[in-house]
Amino acid sequence: MKKMLTFLIIMLIMNIFRAHAAQNHEGPVTNLNYSESGMRHRFEYTYKQAEDGTCTLSRKEGWGDKEGPAHQVPSSVGEDLWKIVKKHGMLAYKSSYTPSGRILDGKMWHLDAQFAKGDHLYTGGENAWPSGDGLEALREYLDNLWKTFPQKVSLMEYRVYGTTMFPTCHFKLELDFPTGKYTLINATNCPASEARSVEVPEAFADEIGRIVAEEKMLDYKRDYEPEYQVLDGESWTLRIRLQNCPGGVYSSGHEAWPDDDGIKRIVELCRKTWAELEKKSVRSPLTD
Repeated sequence: MKKMLTFLIIMLIMNIFRAHAAQNHEGPVTNLNYSESGMRHRFEYTYKQAEDGTCTLSRKEGWGDKEGPAHQVPSSVGEDLWKIVKKHGMLAYKSSYTPSGRILDGKMWHLDAQFAKGDHLYTGGENAWPSGDGLEALREYLDNLWKTFPQKVSLMEYRVYGTTMFPTCHFKLELDFPTGKYTLINATNCPASEARSVEVPEAFADEIGRIVAEEKMLDYKRDYEPEYQVLDGESWTLRIRLQNCPGGVYSSGHEAWPDDDGIKRIVELCRKTWAELEKKSVRSPLTD
């Protein structure tokens, strides 16, 4: 009887410890910071849940102290992050990872996550990573979520050529980083040396960023071609460079375009804005 009682007490204690350990590692994720850096590039994602339950995701580019833009996200994001951590066994990650040999100027990464029960996952590495696909899955989730937000545009250029020497449509938006001013350049039906330009408000660039997000233009293919060969048709190129966002839009085609209205909306916006502003400000010719 005493042996049975002792066994039951031991089992009870073990269950208490198991329950406590499980509670310490229960989701959802309430705070998370993930960063990667190399010789020339660094980015950092931060997910936060405020005391009132409001959740935000921010992304920062570079090494400066300036905070990156933040967007409000549903609390389900914390649940999604927890599922990734749990599925890929990331709670078992070591605190640090380093290669067997010395590597200079390689990639560094860091992950700090806090869960609903107050426990932490703190890990990182230099030119070495844990086994499995956990970090890749986490980064892919954060990248895809960030792409759904309106983006900050630093450059946009759309150019269409037909059977004539000069482009039948050519608009280019440029950001001058020192001043923060945007310039819209129109080189339609003329050589680059005769292009005209007008200064546009930041709201114009923000509208292009909204179009990029709404039309999922970051998912554009590199090339679009028609099912059948078309001679002497229109050829086009599109490039959009973004701030605080992975990748950009670099796409082209010949008599074939993406199925959505992204390009059409951008061209209509450029033409409308140009018509309203060109008489107010004429600047220097287009230079590449």
